[in-house]
Amino acid sequence: MNEGLSARSLLLSHFFDWLNRADISYAVMNNYEDMPRDIPSDVDIAVDSWFFAALDGHIRNFSAHVNAVVVQKIWHGNRKCAYILATGKKEEREFIQLDLFVDFSASGCPGLMSHSLLVSGRRSLRNFYTPRPEVEIPFIVMRRLIKNDWSERHCARIAALHTQVADGNWLPPRYAWLGDIVTLAVAGDVVTLSRQRDAAWKFLKRDARRNLSMAGTLRNLGWQVRRIFFRLRDETGNLSVIAESAGLIESCNLDALDIVFHRNLVIDELWLEKHHAGHNLVSTLTLAARIKFLKLRKGLIFVLFSAGAPRVQRFVRLLDRMGLADQILATNPRTMDMQFRAPIREIRHGSDVIEAITTTQIAKTERAMSRRFTQTNARP
Repeated sequence: MNEGLSARSLLLSHFFDWLNRADISYAVMNNYEDMPRDIPSDVDIAVDSWFFAALDGHIRNFSAHVNAVVVQKIWHGNRKCAYILATGKKEEREFIQLDLFVDFSASGCPGLMSHSLLVSGRRSLRNFYTPRPEVEIPFIVMRRLIKNDWSERHCARIAALHTQVADGNWLPPRYAWLGDIVTLAVAGDVVTLSRQRDAAWKFLKRDARRNLSMAGTLRNLGWQVRRIFFRLRDETGNLSVIAESAGLIESCNLDALDIVFHRNLVIDELWLEKHHAGHNLVSTLTLAARIKFLKLRKGLIFVLFSAGAPRVQRFVRLLDRMGLADQILATNPRTMDMQFRAPIREIRHGSDVIEAITTTQIAKTERAMSRRFTQTNARP
């Protein structure tokens, strides 16, 4: 079954096998039709609460078992966490994001679907499990309401799943308000679905308020506050200074890092001039604060450093003193006569840039996974 799979597809297949051997009650919730051969996006997996509580250890053990590395950990919400794994040779890195959660919830909408419901009656597909149609349809509908991004593709998927539902009264009473939305989706009426989103959102919020007791609400709030603290402390972005080697960025396969980072920014002398950075202390510090925010939000920032760019040189010194520079990448480190807090690494090819960034993120992620008092660091 694994014959001819890419490195990332093979990694996902091995992860399913790992879950199966551990006897986890799990389900891959969407976009699974051609997995593991085709992985169109992040892999959303509902897992047992006992497994989630020790996720850091489980992910470490699995990665070591298959010779992969963990380059990102992102605590998304209450019992909801993502890990980005890298596999393959250093010059041919491939990445995959595993979004693991216990219950289906979203910001401000806790407990929309319990784990027991998500995996009830799950079905086997190749070497993994998927939800039954009666579960997946409400899951898709509520995700679309949360994301506010109805499309013909989503409607077609709901329509296909609806043909597999035998019982005409398949919606539980608590989800009865979804009936009209499902009917519109089956008909492919994207326009009306989008127009009625605000009204449907009120029902969704009402459902969410009913899902938790007062104690559960306070417990959820407490974990969200703790999560935000950890997210602010453990940045998931990267800032690399490229010294006298700007051409190497063009040779990098930055597309490979699209899963690891959300957005890219390249700063050079002209960019600083355009954004008035360096004209005064306020503008410079404002830009530094923006960079810090990008690093917290999975931003990938390159600063092009050269002898003929005095504005960039001053800015790099500031970033380095503030601890915002992760590394200095240079083709000839011995020509760097400035003193930097950030480590200086030698690079020769575009793949060296990718590997230097990956190595830095691995170290950051290991620190994040070693934190105590998270929801994922119990011993496996």
